[in-house]
Amino acid sequence: MTQIEKRYDKHGQLEWVKGKAREVYTDNEVRNATARCYRIPRQDLHYDSLLPAHLALDLIDDDPPKQSIDEMIANNGLKLRPFVQWQFVLIAKHGSDGNELKIAREISGKKMIEVDILHTD
Repeated sequence: MTQIEKRYDKHGQLEWVKGKAREVYTDNEVRNATARCYRIPRQDLHYDSLLPAHLALDLIDDDPPKQSIDEMIANNGLKLRPFVQWQFVLIAKHGSDGNELKIAREISGKKMIEVDILHTD
């Protein structure tokens, strides 16, 4: 059973989410948001992406990615652990222009995270 908390603004747009990393990663509303800011509750650090650990380096090296995660799995013949065992990584931008990506922290799928949904309109 999914245990995600969500908050919406007065226009009905998603603005904040809290839940386990695995559940947040699979939530379609979060995945469809164009701009997200991830953080671990009660910590000041902010991250730009949440990715499965076993695919993160391939995705970071392809900028922009040439394949979706599902295509990468199919094309590389990856034998994945069951989804409930996946580890995740939080990705941060760095470098003088802020365009370089790095793995900032590895977390379990059970780790609670928060996501701010950023709206530009």
